[in-house]
Amino acid sequence: MPLSTFVIFDVDGVLIDSREAVRQAYASVDIVVPEKAWGISWREWLPEMVESESRAKKLHVAKNEAYPGMIRKFARELPPIKTLRELLMLDVRVGILTAASLHAARMVSIHLGIHRDVEFIGTECRNKVEVLARLSDKGQYVDDHDQFFNIKNFDKIGWRFIHYVPTMSSDDLMEVLEDGHYHLSRREE
Repeated sequence: MPLSTFVIFDVDGVLIDSREAVRQAYASVDIVVPEKAWGISWREWLPEMVESESRAKKLHVAKNEAYPGMIRKFARELPPIKTLRELLMLDVRVGILTAASLHAARMVSIHLGIHRDVEFIGTECRNKVEVLARLSDKGQYVDDHDQFFNIKNFDKIGWRFIHYVPTMSSDDLMEVLEDGHYHLSRREE
């Protein structure tokens, strides 16, 4: 399979490990992030936790004010960011699709230095398959969460799902993007 002309990445857990940055930003407003909150929008867990939609919004705004500093201090780049940068040099159209808020996604993209080069396909996404289905261009989508997706749904909408796992290097991911296969034998060389 030739390299797609459109590749979309999830952000947290794929391009950057921001878990500790998120934890610390919420801790700055006295919120402990529950384990069930990872991979979903704050709108799906915070209002219930604080028992108020308006209070949840205020806390989220305050968390976002602290977030840029926490990203600089606690976040670390993951191998797919190198792949994303290589794709940009090859003039591949690159986007991001995330459950994070637009503000958080922008802060991460600024930190990574990609904010001028990537398309924000969607933020606070509850159903990424639906978002991808609405796009006229088709391609490949990279995410670290496979439990949220029925892979058959990706086939139906003309997208290819690539499950990123932490053991993959940037070269491994590029190999999968280029030919659809992960050759373990090459990693052993």
